[in-house]
Amino acid sequence: GPDGAFRAGLRSAFNLDPSDVAPLRLSAIGGWAVIFAYGIVSPLLEVVALSLGMDILPLVTAGQTLLMFAVNPLYQYAQRRMLPTELIGIAYRLMAGMLLALEALATAWPHRRAVAYCLAVYGGIIATYPPALYDSFLASVHTRPEAKRVYGIIFFGKQAGLVLGSAAAGLLFERFGPPTILVACATYEATTHLVRCRSACARGEGEDELSSRK
Repeated sequence: GPDGAFRAGLRSAFNLDPSDVAPLRLSAIGGWAVIFAYGIVSPLLEVVALSLGMDILPLVTAGQTLLMFAVNPLYQYAQRRMLPTELIGIAYRLMAGMLLALEALATAWPHRRAVAYCLAVYGGIIATYPPALYDSFLASVHTRPEAKRVYGIIFFGKQAGLVLGSAAAGLLFERFGPPTILVACATYEATTHLVRCRSACARGEGEDELSSRK
């Protein structure tokens, strides 16, 4: 059928093993989704930062650096004690909730520079940790040989997500304004479900491999 022909063409074009195709789709779509969300959020937070004035941008950068210094030990601690799937589920929802809370404060007090500054500083977290968490998850479900075959396609999915997210950000913000942030938060939530499905697929692969060895 068409799906079989597509898989055969994909395997031939990218030198993939037959077992790569179905899991690869989930990995690539997840990468697309997390960078799509970043592509929407990042321009909006940059606008907030620029609205504070060029003279305060060094303070925004300093605030982002200090925040990352504070968050990074928590991130390392959680990575050592939680599975990547669990960590993504908690972290993405926490980051999305914080983003919504700060956006609500900015909407309620649009002229409070302190609120705008906090939102601009928080942009550093959104820029850094969601992609890093997703890459950590990919490393947990793909073996080194698989990574050599499929990471290029996953990277292409991420780039496509960045282009589409950046394009969508302008169109959505022009029509809906600040509630555009909801689209990014919904995408982060969708990514947690994609990650869960990809993790289940990886467990199934492991069970099939064990069965074949018996």
